[in-house]
Amino acid sequence: MKNVNEILNEREKVSGNYGDVARMIQDTLRLWATGPNWSKGKLTDPQVTSLEMIALKVTRILQGDNNHVDSWRDIAGYAELAAIEIEKAERALEESLQIVDGAFSKIPKKEK
Repeated sequence: MKNVNEILNEREKVSGNYGDVARMIQDTLRLWATGPNWSKGKLTDPQVTSLEMIALKVTRILQGDNNHVDSWRDIAGYAELAAIEIEKAERALEESLQIVDGAFSKIPKKEK
């Protein structure tokens, strides 16, 4: 069984030095947080989480093994998860609008 230090040494080869990665991610997130949609709270939790995870994966590519295929696939995966959540919200809104529209259509109209 591997000890913690052996595991950390193996992961550093793929992910880069933890301190360097942490600094780069935080620098990236601070920059992104200045964007109006982020700073004004317009992003949903899934969107923010996807962006944070994408920042992590990009940083690992830049600091660690740039040929680690899983990192590249993970970026696409986190973007897809955000897109799925957007589509769910759009469907829920459309369903709500249909319910409201249906309810209003049952109200008798006043004659003029």
